[in-house]
Amino acid sequence: MISQTTLSSGASAALFLMAALTAGTAPAQPSGDRAIIVFDGSGSMWGQIDGLSKIEIARDTLDRVLGRLPSNLQLGMIAYGHTRKGDCGDIETLVDIGPAAATGRQIAQSVRRINPKGKTPLSDAVRRAAETLRYTEDKATVILVTDGIETCNADPCALASELERSGIDFTTHVVGFGLSDDEGRQVACLADNTGGLYLQADNADELADALGKTVAAAPPPAAEPEPKDRPRHNFIGRIALADGGAAIPEEAANGVAWYASPLDAADRAGARKLIGRGYRALWSAPSGRYLITIEYRLGGSVTHVVELDDYAVSEPILPLDAARLTAHAVFMNDAFNIDWVKVAWRIQMVGTEKKRKENGYSLDIVLPAGAYRIGFGMSGEELDATEPQTLTLAVGATVPVDVIAPHSRVVLKAIEGDGTRNQKIRQWFTPTGSDGTTGRKTVYNASPNPVHLRPGDYVGRVEFWDGSRRDPVDVPLVVGMGQDQVIDVTAP
Repeated sequence: MISQTTLSSGASAALFLMAALTAGTAPAQPSGDRAIIVFDGSGSMWGQIDGLSKIEIARDTLDRVLGRLPSNLQLGMIAYGHTRKGDCGDIETLVDIGPAAATGRQIAQSVRRINPKGKTPLSDAVRRAAETLRYTEDKATVILVTDGIETCNADPCALASELERSGIDFTTHVVGFGLSDDEGRQVACLADNTGGLYLQADNADELADALGKTVAAAPPPAAEPEPKDRPRHNFIGRIALADGGAAIPEEAANGVAWYASPLDAADRAGARKLIGRGYRALWSAPSGRYLITIEYRLGGSVTHVVELDDYAVSEPILPLDAARLTAHAVFMNDAFNIDWVKVAWRIQMVGTEKKRKENGYSLDIVLPAGAYRIGFGMSGEELDATEPQTLTLAVGATVPVDVIAPHSRVVLKAIEGDGTRNQKIRQWFTPTGSDGTTGRKTVYNASPNPVHLRPGDYVGRVEFWDGSRRDPVDVPLVVGMGQDQVIDVTAP
């Protein structure tokens, strides 16, 4: 698999150099750019691709390519992880920047002498290359060639953003050797955040083929002057439940996440990036085609392809093929203190193991169409306050439902012999059948707070504890519908 992010307008012939580093093809056109190659000399370069170590592939390719670079390209090289094990400061300038006709052969010879052995301080190495190029004063390009992720407690994404803000025209291109998708995402931000290119391949043949096509392609057109009214966000996405429907309001998008992946000419998706959460996504991206993935509750998701322009705002309303559920907890006792209630909703798609737990007196979420069982309990207690009910959600529908809890609030007040109240108690409520046997699970509460129970017969047990152990006191209870009880329990 080969993934590729979009190259910004005005990207230089350093891109063609980077492609040549592994494809074995000379750059198509000369360039007056100044660039530094940051080369990975860490121990993992002994790993193999198609039976050859990565360091051998790099040595052979550099030897063929670097002797044929245009003389007006200024080029140097920095390596890391090549002299000492376990040292995050193992970064060295092997070839000072100079005309590529002279430095190209020196770089190839230097790589021949590298014996991979150390760590991967790629962020500090890229920073040193940028500073060597005087990136705050002149246009500068860094070409990072790595087979691993940062291993020295640095954040390459934050570094890239910093260099982009501070630089005159700073770009980092990244070549990934045999990286997994997750590893690729961790280093691709160096390119994404500076307007560069990230290339990833799973084997040497795919890498050579992809970079060969890149080298053969015509160079991108020169950048046009940036207009003053360039939008801050060129993608403002919103969602609808169904195709042609109205955009859903902000409060209805609980749990929605937006992701974007660049698409290449063959419709292959690059690294995925989180671009928003909730009812809309605000995002800025270079011109190009992108795959937008929207994920919502219980594993539902949809994908859409959008085309973005640097200077135009795209405001699509993307259908989810989903439904909206609005549920409210209704209590029988009008005097109940709703502010104290901690409602825990339980939602399960019928016929599957897909479950969700949501907290809050009211519920407003987006779900895949289908049949569901829904009910709620009191947060922190084991017994449901309601019998779950089944309902069906159709695509595009908004389904309101009131879930009634015919429960009562019970408080056991622990009273000492002198009439004072003991706040240090543990209490249990065990439902019993008509024959005295245990019915459902026991509710346990380690404080004298109220406990919420459905109608039925129970045994309440209070254990007094204040540093000494005392026998518990059992109290039989009959809980009615919507009837609160406060019961004094005298200590033994």
